[in-house]
Formats: sequence, structure tokens, C-alpha cells
Amino acid sequence: MTGTLVYFISVLCYPFGQVGTSGHGDRFFEAFQKAQVGRIELENSIWKMYIPVPEAEVNRWRKQLAVVLGIPENLPKTPLLVERTGSVETANFRIEKIVFQSRPGLYVTGNLYLPKNLIKPAPAVLYVCGHGNAYEEVLEDGKKIKRSLGSKVFYRHHGTRLAQMGYVCLVIDTLQLGEIEGTHHGTYNKGMFWWQSMGYTPAGVECYNGMRAIDFLQSIKEVDPNRIGVTGRSGGGASTWWIAAMDTRVKCAIGVAGMADLRAHLLSGDQERFNQGVITGHCDCMFMVNSERMDFCRLGQLCAPRPAMLINTDQDPIFPVGGFRRPSNEIKAFYKATGNPECFSVYQGRGGHEDTEDLQQAAFDWLETWLNPGQPPRKLAPGVLLGEWSLRVLQTKPKDEKNTRAHDWFWKEAHAQKSNGGQTPNHFLEVLNKAVPTRLFWNPKEQITKRKSLVAPMEGIWAWEIVENEVVIAHLWTKAIPTSQPRNLLLAEDFEGAYLALRSQAKESAIDEVLFLPGKGPMAFSDKRSMDQGDYQIRRRAALLGTTIAGVQSRVLLNYLNHLWDNGKGVSSLQIQAKGDLALVAACAKALSKGIKPRLTLNEYPKSWKEAPPLLRVGLVAEPEDLLHIGDSVIIK
Repeated sequence: MTGTLVYFISVLCYPFGQVGTSGHGDRFFEAFQKAQVGRIELENSIWKMYIPVPEAEVNRWRKQLAVVLGIPENLPKTPLLVERTGSVETANFRIEKIVFQSRPGLYVTGNLYLPKNLIKPAPAVLYVCGHGNAYEEVLEDGKKIKRSLGSKVFYRHHGTRLAQMGYVCLVIDTLQLGEIEGTHHGTYNKGMFWWQSMGYTPAGVECYNGMRAIDFLQSIKEVDPNRIGVTGRSGGGASTWWIAAMDTRVKCAIGVAGMADLRAHLLSGDQERFNQGVITGHCDCMFMVNSERMDFCRLGQLCAPRPAMLINTDQDPIFPVGGFRRPSNEIKAFYKATGNPECFSVYQGRGGHEDTEDLQQAAFDWLETWLNPGQPPRKLAPGVLLGEWSLRVLQTKPKDEKNTRAHDWFWKEAHAQKSNGGQTPNHFLEVLNKAVPTRLFWNPKEQITKRKSLVAPMEGIWAWEIVENEVVIAHLWTKAIPTSQPRNLLLAEDFEGAYLALRSQAKESAIDEVLFLPGKGPMAFSDKRSMDQGDYQIRRRAALLGTTIAGVQSRVLLNYLNHLWDNGKGVSSLQIQAKGDLALVAACAKALSKGIKPRLTLNEYPKSWKEAPPLLRVGLVAEPEDLLHIGDSVIIK
């Protein structure tokens, strides 16, 4: 049996209407998070047993990173179709306004800073932006509106400073805050959790755009193609790590305020507001769809042996000291194992989440060390004040732009052939298995025991707690005397529905027992975190742990079915009724069950992944209805 169950049979001794106050859902998820973070940390440190790490293993990591970013392997490069729409001249450098298409219709706007009087190709820096932006007021249909000038304008001082120091610098806009505004906030506050089913994250778009920007830099005569670095801060710091880890042409990487590990994101921050994790301070561009269970130290390790620096401050609330120090220690150990300890460094400045002068100087010094060696120490030049509007690239939005709906098509590049006529692809079950956690807590097996309740049943209904490793993972209500055959189990959404089902006098499809899975009824997530509301952020947390709430619910149901199988109870005659989201959970559990294959009666079964609860990356290989074709005895109402 996968996982372990311990039954504690106990009647709830408080009134029916107060059952939801138990807090079991929150306690379950806290225990699940803690166990999974610990296990992922262990999984990501196994390389230490195989020093030196085989090249094949590092290549496997990079392929895994491409998967969780949603970037298809061997995606053919399309023409960049670069356009130069104007230029700005200053005493020491020229700015070219450029736009290219990383994929057809995916426009990347940027400013290219070119030092004057270059005698030979210069080192180049790709600067990737965070979440700052600039706008201008324009008239449209007689109304004043704000038009985005792009994040590149907000971060323009980096381009001006580097150009004065003899570096070519390309500053590109982000997907969300470009001149053509897309979105980073699908799961953050827009409820677009179907992104998880499709393996989509805007982090993948930002990474891919950066890789294509390097294609552009290598194509121009002013740039030495073998001396290209990448840097950025905040969201741009995160993108720096994505790009440098994926693209070995990056010869120097500097991530500023852009890395925190899973433990910091999910369990502990440094400030009270984020004392249970900093995930709520970050949008979706910071995260992978983590089906491969990677911790963030893996990004820095994939930069080795190339020079990389992690820069942060000591008071940053969303990139806390522990959150970047732990992964930096893991990265440092990996660089040492490669024989290149001098190629990784950490600089910790003072201050909050801000772009301070000492951080910028530290970044420049690292660039000089690796991209422009032999120079005496230099102080970074002051920024040049440029009019924001003067850096705009586009006058009008291209009619064929696909930026604003990138989340509807970018993932399709990785879309495998779906099933036809009920025939599922060979790897369907493999992907489905990965979407459901193997175990909940990863503790040693415990003996399954039962403890008889000493309290009389309430109105003929017994209430049970299903416990695994001393954590309540589900609640079960049963009739004291079952009245139907075969045995009929309802997956319940709420108390009222469960109560009415058990008290119903209907002989046909009479319910004998009701199971409340995590997130439902007495297992509801109330979530007392100051920033989290209900289960909204819990769903984001689960995805970082390599699963979803539906995946967790499927594992709990599978554990319950395994328990029945091991104890020979209701094995040959179990029926399950479920509705909506829980209908998909029931179908998922049946598809994966190696023991009991219950009959299913499902209501309001979701027709698409935009309606269904997410299962990580399963939407790339199948539709929700494909779950129904694995096995038989499914009734849809």
C-alpha cells in the first residue's frame, strides 16, 4: 500500500453546525507543506553523493528546467524580424529603439544602448526588468488614458550607466509591463489556475524572450558574441537565473534580489507579514510549474562553472536573508565540486527591496572581472537623465500581436497529441502519476489501528477522523447501520449536502458514508495568514510542491481505497458519487488505483481544463474526459 493510514474512530462531540471549526484542513496542509519542502530539499541535494556530478545528470536537470518553465525541447527558432523604429543621441552613447518577435506575434520591445567610438566588438549585457513601469497620458477617443512605455524605461539608468563604461546594453520589456501589456498574474489574483494544467508560467515566456535577445545581441557587429552577461533585479533577478541556467551562451550572470528557496516561499520569512512564507509577495513570473520538484538552488547550479553572483540586501521582505543564503550555500558547494569556487559569489548589501548604489557597483565589479578583465577598478558612471517618452518603441500596437494572450497559446508549443476515441497516449498515466503526490508526509510506515469511540452516535451518524502519521487527512461520516448494498460513498463538498445525503430516505443510490477530503467540510482551509485568503494562495503553494489541491485530494482518496483493499472491506461492491471538482478527483483516483476500481456516478463533470480543478501538466496530454476512459463503470449525470 502506498502511504499509511491510521484510523482514529471518534465521534465529534460538538454540535453539527460547529464541525467546521476544527481547523483540521489548515493543520493538514501545514504538515503536508513542511514534509514536502523537507523532502524536495533532500531530493535536490542527492548530487552530493556523486561528485564529480556526471555531465549527463546536469543535462537532465536542464531538461527538467525546460519542462517546468514550459519551454519545449528543440523548439525551432523563428526569424526575429528585428525592426529599428528610431534612435536617441547623447554625448557618449546612442540608443536604438528596437522590437523583435521571439515567436511569431510575440513582440519584444527594447532599448539598445551603444557606446560611441567603439574600436572593436564590446562586451554586452542583457538587462531584464522587474516590475517597475512608466506610462504616458494620451488621448484615445477623446478620453485620457495611460499608455505603457514599458519596464525598460523604468530601468533605463542601468543602460545609460553601462554604455558610458563601454558596454553594449540591451534593456528589454517584460511581458506584463511592456509596451504591449500581457499578464503575469493568472494565478496570483485572476483565478486562472488552468495555467497549472497546461504547464504554463510567464517565467517561461520571460526566459525564452531573454534567450532570443541573446540571439539578437550575437548578431550585431558591436558585440563580442563570447562576452555576453545577463542581469536584472527583483522579477528581473529571477529572470536572470532562468536565462543563465537555460542558455550556456551567458558568460556572466548577476541575479539581484531575485532568489528565495522553497522554505522561504512556503514556510518562513523574516518579517511578520511574511512569517509563513513570502509567496504572497510574488507574482507568477517568479515560479515554475514544479512537476519536477526543483528547489531554486538548482538554477544557480545550472550556471556552473560559468561566473554567477547573487546580490541581495539584509532587509528585503520578499527575498529574506535565510531565503537567499540557504540556496547560495548549496550553489557554492556545487561550484566547489566543479573545481571553480571562485566563479560564484554572494554580495549582501544594506537596505530593503531597493536598487541601491552599492548593489549596482557590486554588479558592475563582477561584470568587469569576467567580461572585461584587466581593467583597473572603476566607479560606475552616473546615470543620464532621459525623457521617458523618448524611449518608446511602438507608435501603435501591431495588429498581429499575441502578447496579450500569451497564456492561451505559448504552452501549445509543448502540447502533445491528445487522445482520440478514448485511446489515451502512452505517457498519459505517467503524467497523471506525477501530478499526484506519491506520499503525503514521507514518514516511516505506521501500523494501521482502530480506536473505538466511547461516545454514542449523533442522530444515527458516526463521525470518524482518518489519520496518517498523527495528522488528520480526511473526515468520514457513516450511518451507524448501513442500509444499502452495494456500499455507496459520497465525496462531499459541504456539511449540508453530506447531512442530507445520509438522512435521505431514498432507496435508490442511498448513501452509506460520506468522505470529506482536504479543503472540504471539516477539512476546509480557513487560512489565517495575513496575506492568504481561503484556499487561493494554498493552490499556488501546492503547485510549488509539485502537485495541486486536486492532486492531494486524489492521494488522500487513494490512501482510503488502499486501506479498504488491505482490510477487505467493500472491495467488490464500492460505489462513489461525486460532483463537479470532486468528480474529477474520483476519476483520477480510480484511474491510478492499483486495487479497488469502484463504480463511479458523477454529476457536473468538467468538460475542459478551464472548468476543471488543475492537475499539473495533465492538460498537455489529455482532456478531463480522458480520465473516464481508464476502466469502466462510470455513470455521468
